[in-house]
Amino acid sequence: MSGVKGFCSSIKKMSSKVLPAKKAAKFDSHIPIVVGSGRQSDMRLYECMGGDHRWLIVSAVHAWSGPETYIFPANEKGEVTNWHELDGSFQGGMDHELALQNAGYEIVTDLKSDSALGFPTDENWLQ
Repeated sequence: MSGVKGFCSSIKKMSSKVLPAKKAAKFDSHIPIVVGSGRQSDMRLYECMGGDHRWLIVSAVHAWSGPETYIFPANEKGEVTNWHELDGSFQGGMDHELALQNAGYEIVTDLKSDSALGFPTDENWLQ
């Protein structure tokens, strides 16, 4: 039984280590929205590297149930391609960057020249 206990504690130790970010997101633009449902919303488009999606919409809204921030996959035009919320989305606040950080992204100002994250800086890699 002590072998199982030791194995579980070593798994705990490994999972508590902080790994460097391997995903990056850069703010691209605000997405115009029509407010007609009594909600305040702020949607922003982010260009990303290192994750499953090249473009993400982060929507911070004060809904009937309270503030919430959701991440959705998008295209370069700022159109949501799937309304299934992604990891990093949360309720209880309206914070675009916090949602992206919760999803493992580091916020950067320039994807093409930011080699601090260990990404290739070759522009063809972004295509």
